[in-house]
Amino acid sequence: MENSWYLKKEGVHHFFCKCGEHKKLEALEENNIETEIDKFNREEIELRGIPNLYHPDNACAVCNNEKYLDKNSLLFDDRTRYWSEIKWQYETLIDDEKWKVRAFLKVPNVESDSKKSFIETIELATCTVYKDGKKSLEQKKNDFFKKSMLVGDKYVRIDRILKEKISEHMLNSIVNNPNRRIEWLNKKEKNLENILFFLENPSIRSQDMVQWKNRIYFLETMRREKTLENCLAYFLNYREEKSLAKIQFASYQNMMELGGYNPMVDYVFSRTITDMNHLRKALGMNVEIKQRLFDESRIEDIYHFIDFLKQRYEEKHLVRFWLSITLNDLAHYLLNDSISLFRNEDMRDELNIRFEKTRLNIRDIHDELSKHSRRVKKLKIKNEVFSYTNYLIESKVSLENIFYELPVDTQELYEWGGILHNCLFSYADNISRGSSIIYGLFVENTLCYAIEIYNHKIIQASASFNRSLSKEEKEKVEKWHKEVYLKNLMKAFN
Repeated sequence: MENSWYLKKEGVHHFFCKCGEHKKLEALEENNIETEIDKFNREEIELRGIPNLYHPDNACAVCNNEKYLDKNSLLFDDRTRYWSEIKWQYETLIDDEKWKVRAFLKVPNVESDSKKSFIETIELATCTVYKDGKKSLEQKKNDFFKKSMLVGDKYVRIDRILKEKISEHMLNSIVNNPNRRIEWLNKKEKNLENILFFLENPSIRSQDMVQWKNRIYFLETMRREKTLENCLAYFLNYREEKSLAKIQFASYQNMMELGGYNPMVDYVFSRTITDMNHLRKALGMNVEIKQRLFDESRIEDIYHFIDFLKQRYEEKHLVRFWLSITLNDLAHYLLNDSISLFRNEDMRDELNIRFEKTRLNIRDIHDELSKHSRRVKKLKIKNEVFSYTNYLIESKVSLENIFYELPVDTQELYEWGGILHNCLFSYADNISRGSSIIYGLFVENTLCYAIEIYNHKIIQASASFNRSLSKEEKEKVEKWHKEVYLKNLMKAFN
C-alpha cells in the first residue's frame, strides 16, 4: 500500500501506516485529533492554500511516520481540495480487441461487524484503446478529480495529472504489445495520438503525415491519396504550374525540419489566390510564420474572413496582408481572433452593412472588427448594473500607483473592452452570475490593464490587445491579490 491512511469508523480513529502498522484510538483529549481533522476539512484551507496533510499526535510506533491521508476528505469531501502527495497504481489488460489501463487506489477499510481491517480497491479511471484506434477515458470518482496535488511548487488538478499519467502507461503498453497495424513502426513512435492515427488509418504508412498540423480537416484526403506526392498535389488544388509545386515542396521540407507541415495554408491560398505570381509569393512566405498561420482557426471561418476581405480589397493587397504577418505572438492572436469573429452570422451581417474600409494591416483590421463585434453583443444584452459583495468593493484600492476598479454595469464593461481592444464585454454574464470577477487597473486615471479572478485566483491579466503583463507589472498585481484581495476575503469568512 503506497499511502498511509486515516479513517474514522464508528467513533474509532484508525491509522493505517504504509509500513503495515495499524493503530486505533478511541478516546481523545482536548485539542485532539478529531478537532484537528475538523479544521483540515474547512473551506478556509482552500483559501489559504495549506496542503491538506493530516498529522496525528502520535507517530507510527514502527517507522515513526506522521503523515496520513484522510480517506473521507480525499475521496468524498468536496471542501478539501489541496493535497501534498497521493500515490495510485496501474494495471494493464490486453486482449484481441483492445488495450486497457486501469488506475486505482488501495485503501484500507474496517468491517462493521467483525471490526477487522481489510484492503479495498477503489477504481479511479480506465483508459481503453481499441485495435481500430478508438479511445475512451472513463473517470469513476468525480469528487476526487476536483482536488489538486502538489507538483514541484504548484498545485495541479488530479484529473489532469492522471490523464497524462494513464496516457503514458497506455503508450508503453501499446508500444510493447503492438498489433499488425502498427508493428512496422518498430517502437519508433513515442506519441499516443500518432499511434492512434496509424491504428485508425492502417493504409497510411508515411510517418511524415503524423507531423502534419490540422490533420482533422484532411483525414479523408490522406486516406484516399495515401502518398505524400498525391496529398501535396491536392493541397495545391492540382495546380499544374511546376514553379508552384517547386515552391510548395521546398516550403514543405523546411516546415518539416521545424517540426511539422501546416497544409491549411497551401490549401487555402491555392483556392483563394488566382494569379500565379501572387500565389507564388504567398506560398513562399516565411516558413516559421506559415507553420503557425491559421493554426487555431476553423476552416469555415477562414473562408468567411477571406471572402469578406476579397469583397473590399484587391488580390495583390491581400497577398501583401498575408506577407505582413510577423512571428510576433500578438500578430497571430489578432489574426486568429479576427477570423473567429466570422463564426457569428449576426456579426457577418453587421459587417456587410456597417464595416468601414480601413488600412489592410492586422491591427487596424482587428480593431475595426472588434468595434463591430462589441456593438453586436451590446445590442443583444440589456444594460445591467452589477452587484458586488463587500470584500470585492473593499478591494477597490490604490496600491503602488495602480487603482483597482470594478465595472459598474455592462455599459462600462463595454467601454473598457473598447479601450483595451479585447473581448471584456463577453464576460458580462459571468460577472452577473458571480462566476468571474473583472477588475480594471488604472494608472493616472487611464485604464491600462484588466484582470479576471475565478475561484479567488487570478487566471488572466492582460493589457491592450491582450498583451501580457511585464514581470514588474505581474509582481504588483500579485502583491495586491495577496495583501488586499485575499485579506479582505478572509475577513469576510471569519
